[in-house]
Amino acid sequence: MAEQKGKGRFDYLLVLDFEATCDDKIKLRPQEIIEFPVVKVNAATLETESVFHSYVGPTAHPVLTPFCTDLTGITQDMVEGKPTLKQVLIQLESWLEENKLLDPNLRFCFVTCGDWDLKTMLPGQCKYFGIERPIYLCSWINIKRVFEAVIGKRATGMPGMLQALGLPLEGRHHSGIDDARNIAKILKALIERKPDIQLSTFESFFLDVDILQNHGVNVADIKKLKGAGICTVKGVQMTTRKRLCAIKGLSEAKVEKIKEIATKLVDPGFVTALEYSEKRKMVFRISTGSLELDKLLGGGVESMGITEAFGEFRTGKTQLCHTLCVTTQLPGRNGYTGGKVVFIDTENTFRPDRLREIADRFNLDQTAMLDNVLYARCYTSEHQMEMLDYVAAKFHEEPGVFKLLILDSIMALFRVDFSGRGELADRQQKLAQMLSRLQKISEEYNVAVFVSNQMTADPGATMSFQADPKKPIGGHILAHASTTRISLRKGRAEIRIAKIYDSPDLPENEATFAITAGGVIDAKDGWGQESSRTRPADILVTNWDNDISAVIVVTVASPLNSSTITEAGMYSGAAARAAELRKHTQNDSKCAELSWKCIPLAVECYGAWGPEALKAFSQVATHLAICGNTSKSMALTDLFGRLSHSLIRANARAILSRSYSHLMQQVDEL
Repeated sequence: MAEQKGKGRFDYLLVLDFEATCDDKIKLRPQEIIEFPVVKVNAATLETESVFHSYVGPTAHPVLTPFCTDLTGITQDMVEGKPTLKQVLIQLESWLEENKLLDPNLRFCFVTCGDWDLKTMLPGQCKYFGIERPIYLCSWINIKRVFEAVIGKRATGMPGMLQALGLPLEGRHHSGIDDARNIAKILKALIERKPDIQLSTFESFFLDVDILQNHGVNVADIKKLKGAGICTVKGVQMTTRKRLCAIKGLSEAKVEKIKEIATKLVDPGFVTALEYSEKRKMVFRISTGSLELDKLLGGGVESMGITEAFGEFRTGKTQLCHTLCVTTQLPGRNGYTGGKVVFIDTENTFRPDRLREIADRFNLDQTAMLDNVLYARCYTSEHQMEMLDYVAAKFHEEPGVFKLLILDSIMALFRVDFSGRGELADRQQKLAQMLSRLQKISEEYNVAVFVSNQMTADPGATMSFQADPKKPIGGHILAHASTTRISLRKGRAEIRIAKIYDSPDLPENEATFAITAGGVIDAKDGWGQESSRTRPADILVTNWDNDISAVIVVTVASPLNSSTITEAGMYSGAAARAAELRKHTQNDSKCAELSWKCIPLAVECYGAWGPEALKAFSQVATHLAICGNTSKSMALTDLFGRLSHSLIRANARAILSRSYSHLMQQVDEL
C-alpha cells in the first residue's frame, strides 16, 4: 500500500491501457491486443519519465474490422507486420530492465482504468495462444477505485473522471497511448488532492499454475496438478499437502517444493482490515429477479461465498436457480457486467424451456442466453465431487467469464449413497470435503456459489414443543460451511417467504416473492403485499380514513425504479378498481383522488400498456368528472387517447390483463 507521495510502497506507477480487436456485429473469439502502451510515472514527483509503446499484429483475426478502425483509429497498415504479443512481452521486459524497474530494491505496479486489461484481456489471450504471462502483470491498481475513494463518486469511465477533475481530454479517446497519458493525468490529480490515499492493488485470481515451470517444477508435474483440478497458484496454496501427495506421481519432496514456490508467489501473510476491505470491493452481487429478495440479501447473491437456500418441496428453490441462470447474464450494480453460469443438477429438475420464458421477461435472446449456461447431470455423490474438478478447470480456461455456480441440490445424492447412522460419519466427512472445495473455488475464481438444500422431519421436535418440526439436512457441517443461509416457506397462492437464517453480515429478516412465468418477482406484482400479505383492496377499505398519501404508500408499496410489467399492471388495476370501491367507502372524491395518484406511479413503472389499463384510465377520468374535477379529467382523457394509439407487445398485453383481472376478482370478493 502507498502511504505518502514519494514514500509509499511503490517507487513507480506504470499506466497501461490496451486496445484490442473488436466488431459491432459479432463477438470476436479470441479478442487480440493490437496496441500495448505503458507510461512510466515517478511516484515521488508524479511526472512521466518514460513511455513504452508498440502496436501488436493480430494472428487469429489478422484483418481489422471497419468498426475497430473507427473506434480506435488503428488502421490495417499500423498492425501489418508488427510483432506478436509474445514478442511485445519480451520487448516490454527489455524496457523494464533498461529503466532499472526489475531492480529488487525498486517497487512498481501497473495502473489501469478498470480491471478488464489485466484481469480478462491479457490472461485470456495468453491462455489461448499458450503464452507465459509475466508475474508482474498479475497485479494492478484500478484508477476507478482510487477516483471513488478521493472524489466520493462512482467512476463512469476515463472521460467522466477527466471532466469531474476539470481536466481536458488530450488526443483521441480509445487510442491506447492517448488514453494511457490521460489516465496518468488523472492519477496525478487524484494523488495531489489526497497525498495519503491508499493505492490498493488487485491481484489476479488467475495466476496460472504454469508459472511454476519458471521455478523448477517440470511440465509433467504441472499437468498432474491440472488433472486434479488445481489450475492456479492460489489453488495450490488452498490444497493440503496430504491431498497433493495423493496425486499419482507427486512425491513428498515434490509437494514440499511446489508448496514453497506457491508461498513465495502468493503472499500468505496478514493484511490490515483496511487492505482486506479494499479486496472485498471485488465482490459482486447477482440479482435474484426480485427487488425485495435482493434487498434482503444485501443486493443479491454475493460472490466469494456460498449461499444456501433450503425449504420443503414447492417453496421455490429450483425456480430461484432457474431465474439466477438468466439474471447472472444481465449487467448489474457497481460495474458488474454479467457472465456465464454452471448448473449442476442432481435431481433432474433443470428445464431449458423454463429459462426461455424467463429470458422473455428480460428481453434476452433465448439462444444466446442458453449458450451461456453450462449444464451437467450428476448421478452419484462421487460424480458430484469429481465434477468440481472439471468446473475449476473450466473457470480457469475462461478466466473472469463464469460468474455463478449452481448446485441443485447439494444433499440429494448424499441421502441416496449413504444410509443409516453407520454411514453418517463417512457421509459428513465427504460432504465437508465438497463444501471446502466449493468455498475454495468461489474465492479462487471470484464466483458466486448458490446451492439448494432439502428438509427433513425431526421426530424429536414434538417432544420439545418446537413450532416447526422440520429442519435442513446436512447437519452442522453444511450449516457452518454456508456463508449465507436462506429459509424458504410457502405462502398464499404463488407467494413464497424467504428468511435470513444465518449470515455473517445480514440481519435476520423476511421478504416475500412470487413465482410467475417470468421467474422470481416481487410479491406485490398483482398478488398481494409483501409483509402483511393483505390484498390491496382490503388495505384501501381498512385505511380509507387515514391521510390520502399514506393510503397510497400502503396500497402500492413499491419503489418507483421497478421495471417489471406485472407491477405496472397492479398499479393500473389499483387505479381502475378504486372506482369500484365506492360501495365500501361512500366517498367519490377521495376515491377519484386516489385513482389519479395511482396512475403516475404506473406510468413511472413501465411505459407499455394493455387494453385493460387503458380502460382503467377511461373509468377514472369519468369519476373525476363526476366529482367536479374537470381539469384532471381532461388531462387523463388526453393521456388515455395518446396511450391507446401506442404499440405494445403481445406478452405485455397478456400480463397486464391477467394482473388487472386478478385485482378485479379480489375486490369483487369483498
